[in-house]
Amino acid sequence: MLTLAVAMSRESDNAIRSQTLNVFKGLAAVAMVMNHAGYALLTAEVANSGWLGLVVFLGSFAPSLFFFAVGYGAGFGPIGKSVDWASVCKKSTWLILADQLL
Repeated sequence: MLTLAVAMSRESDNAIRSQTLNVFKGLAAVAMVMNHAGYALLTAEVANSGWLGLVVFLGSFAPSLFFFAVGYGAGFGPIGKSVDWASVCKKSTWLILADQLL
């Protein structure tokens, strides 16, 4: 009975962590949109000064926040399962290519 309770507790904890990380990644996406929209819609002077400039500047941290959340979430994978290095290399290659193209 105790084993079942511990297993259910772990599943509940993992679900909460997963939801929290998804919210965090979503906030990073919103920040990225704010950053890109700020530079596209505002003049250079407004985008680099005042409170709007601060919002645009804080949005520039979005990629770092997103990749931190993704990396941190990767640590919640199944325990005892070996790392699929082919998948890791493929995903890393796609991210590098996307970064270079954008």
